[in-house]
Amino acid sequence: MKRVLIIEDSAFIRQLLIENLVELQMEIVGEGCTPEEGIALFKAYTPDVTLIDYSLSKQTGFQLAEELLKYDIYARLILMIPHRMFYHSHDLIAMGIRAVITKPFYPEKLQSTLIEVIEDL
Repeated sequence: MKRVLIIEDSAFIRQLLIENLVELQMEIVGEGCTPEEGIALFKAYTPDVTLIDYSLSKQTGFQLAEELLKYDIYARLILMIPHRMFYHSHDLIAMGIRAVITKPFYPEKLQSTLIEVIEDL
């Protein structure tokens, strides 16, 4: 069973993510609402995949991803970005993020992206 960490400040979106992850038989190792919680959970659980919201308090998901990649250069990070920022996706992937999902997301796209990133393990 693959282990997934969710870093998302919206409880509603976290619940949608959890429902999709459970459907794929993935283990949710933690849910962080802030960048600080996300870093602590990432270091404590070393997840197989981490889902990160772009719009977090105090810093962006991009900045958080940079910090996580400094800690673990091989981290499998999926950044959830607003649709209007999709044009940045190539830059984000070049930086080391494994995949980008636009919000609002379709469950099928989320699931196919997760499977693609996990198959890379």
